[in-house]
Amino acid sequence: TINVHDSLRIIEEPESQSTYLGGNVVFKIQTASNSNALRFFWHRIESDGTEVEVEKDWKHYTVIQEDEEGVDKGAGYLHIYDVQAYHEGQYRCTIHNGRDHVTSQTVNLNIIEPKFLATLADGKS
Repeated sequence: TINVHDSLRIIEEPESQSTYLGGNVVFKIQTASNSNALRFFWHRIESDGTEVEVEKDWKHYTVIQEDEEGVDKGAGYLHIYDVQAYHEGQYRCTIHNGRDHVTSQTVNLNIIEPKFLATLADGKS
């Protein structure tokens, strides 16, 4: 018997996002695999370069993968809601399938400063 395994590869990388404080963002990653063994691990990269895994129960974060809530097979999502200043930074996802792993490009979450606050801070009206 010959077992043929699909190679684990990313076909849609997550993209950098920008939002205002209190906004919502969704990072999506898509693989070519339809394996039920896929596991998505999202990481926030701290200023010192340390990677911290985003836990499903962290306040303001929701991690969804293909076997939950009817999401597309092979897709994983990181939803950050009610974005706060401390959410700004870099994120990436590592996908495991039980035999192999692949890591996405690093993406940024940028906070947009509202124009009226910037105007007041500059002393202009």
